[in-house]
Amino acid sequence: MTNPKTELERERSVPEDPDHDARTPREELAAQRERLQQLEAQEGALHTLREREARLEAEVIAADVEYSRASPGPDLPLDSTTAARLAEAFDHKRHVRAQYEALEDRQALGGEEGARQLSRLRAGRNALSSWLEAPAAVGRYRLSPKVRTALVIAAVACILAALAVHPIFLVMLLPLGLPLGYAAWSRQNLAWLHLGAERHFQATGLEPPTDWKAADVRARLSAIDKSMARVAAEMEALSDPAQREADDRRLLALAAETMDAEAQLEAALMEGGLSTRSIDPELERWLELIGEAAHRRRELEAARAQRAAVQAETRDGREALYGYLSRQGEAPPEGRADLEALARGLDRLTNRLARRDGPADAPPGKGRPRAE
Repeated sequence: MTNPKTELERERSVPEDPDHDARTPREELAAQRERLQQLEAQEGALHTLREREARLEAEVIAADVEYSRASPGPDLPLDSTTAARLAEAFDHKRHVRAQYEALEDRQALGGEEGARQLSRLRAGRNALSSWLEAPAAVGRYRLSPKVRTALVIAAVACILAALAVHPIFLVMLLPLGLPLGYAAWSRQNLAWLHLGAERHFQATGLEPPTDWKAADVRARLSAIDKSMARVAAEMEALSDPAQREADDRRLLALAAETMDAEAQLEAALMEGGLSTRSIDPELERWLELIGEAAHRRRELEAARAQRAAVQAETRDGREALYGYLSRQGEAPPEGRADLEALARGLDRLTNRLARRDGPADAPPGKGRPRAE
């Protein structure tokens, strides 16, 4: 619970609205009700930003797992600085190319809304496919049931031998622990990859599978394929000549950006003593995954900064509204500054002005309880 003295001191530090003296009491009250509506909208935006931040945190973890799993090994012909620079160049090229392909899709099919819907369906399909492919992606690290059973039996035998014969047999547990730990690490990777795919799908806003089990995911994937085919057929007739002309110009610009991104990548490779021919598919995929992980991390940092900015704006708005109510003698009790308490304070002030001057121009907020 907030200390009212602290709230009052904080209110006094907030500058008053410069237009305050130029407004009548009712105009000022209307302005404060508008401020309350803005605060309510900001509360909704904060909820959305927190959800996005949580989704990005999961995506960062999943991306880190993905590129660490795809590492080309100890014979990597790059130092960490060069690898990071190349990863950034690969990521830039990939994102420009993705924009180019998305515009090509829209230009081929026509219709802005249809293109958005098709893009959303495609993103959902990719997420479901990633979910289904996750076991295969980590399958090479799994131990068969027979091998796991044999390892467990061997471990128990070592412990029994240590108890019955000599503790030196405990040393045999060390080589047995490595494959068991590796298998456990693999299962954890699978969980993160599944979580990342589920978060990606949830971000599309599409209806999720009945349950996150293989059969239900496959059924939902089939339904999305049918929806994509239907949307594509509907969009064939949606072609706006003016939009197509604008898309043509944008497509040419993106083609130039793609060529520039490829040139930047080639220059970065040359600085590292490499070329596109010397980068095998495995190393290229790894660099792309590093770039994707870094991109997700930047998105997460931007989301956190945006949330902090909205929180600060909301806090300032609450303090300004609390200060206004304090000056009018209607500050919420016990220093409360939540939206419901502030709305009740505005309702009390509205009723007071109505009793003094007649019907108020600014009625109490709909659905808000009036003060008795």
